[in-house]
Order: sequence, then C-alpha cells, then structure tokens
Amino acid sequence: MKLPKTGTIEIAPSILSADFARLADEIAGIESAGVNMVHLDVMDGHFVPNITIGPPVIAKLRKVSSLVFDTHLMISEPAKYAERFVEAGTDHITFHIEVGDEPQRLIEKLHKLGCSAGICLNPETPVERIEAVAPLCDMVLVMTVRRALVRRSLCRRRQKRLSGSEKSSALIFASKSMAG
Repeated sequence: MKLPKTGTIEIAPSILSADFARLADEIAGIESAGVNMVHLDVMDGHFVPNITIGPPVIAKLRKVSSLVFDTHLMISEPAKYAERFVEAGTDHITFHIEVGDEPQRLIEKLHKLGCSAGICLNPETPVERIEAVAPLCDMVLVMTVRRALVRRSLCRRRQKRLSGSEKSSALIFASKSMAG
C-alpha cells in the first residue's frame, strides 16, 4: 500500500475524532466512503500534551482494514519507535522536524523498512528547517494549527506564506479543525 500518486489530491480522514469504543466500525465507515487512506495521529504526552494510540492499536486496526495507514508521529522520539509502528502495519510515517535530531537517518531507516516517509513542521517553524530533507521525503506535512489541538482555526498566515512559494506544490496542509 502506497501514498497517492504525486500531483493527486487524496482525502485522509483522521481517526482522532472517532469514537474509540467503535474504532473498527469507524474505520469500516471510512473505507465504505471510498477513501484509500486514513490518518492516524499518534501523540505521546511529551511532544504534545495529549496521549492517543500506539502500535498495539494500529496492529489491531490492520487486521480489519486494507486502507493505507498514514501515521503522524507527534512524539518526542520518533526514531526510537518508528520500527514498532511499521511492524504494526503502518504504511507511511510522518514525523516532526522539531524533534528529529537526525531526520535524514530516520527517513533512510523508514525507506529500508519498506515504509514511505514524511516530514512535518508546526506553524511557528520556519520552512527552511525542512529544505535539506524535504527532497528525501514522500510527503511534507505542514500543520496549520498548533500541534494536537483539535477543532482549532486554520493558521491563514502560514497558508499564505507557503502558497506564494514554488515549494507549495509539494506540501500538504493539515488542519485538525474537522468536525468530530
């Protein structure tokens, strides 16, 4: 399972607003809607204040879904846990430049594990922080809200700043402001 073809638009609903008591049913509903990919927000309570799911939940979901699992690691030590997420069934991992000490090494590791890799940056992080590693990635995720804050407003300043650059065609704008 792979990411969508370059230049296409793909909707990847996040399970963050799902009913976790009915997660398998929620994933089935996403699949029946015709989407190909689901966004899994992983938070550790350190990098972001919330705690969500980990490899055991993803492994259980993999048993009931053939969707592409787009796993967004909002965690302090992505390199430490990346392999566990791949073993659990993740197809793609995006991690934050703000916590990646050696992002190039992690990107290479993910590719060796057969997983596509992405880099993410928060609204307050200068785009220049990802310039060296973005060409190595399969996806660049630009947060338009402060990390882990569900149902927040889109950061228009960030969108305007990026949309005027040539780099914007390679960027995916992530907004966690969807209704739950």
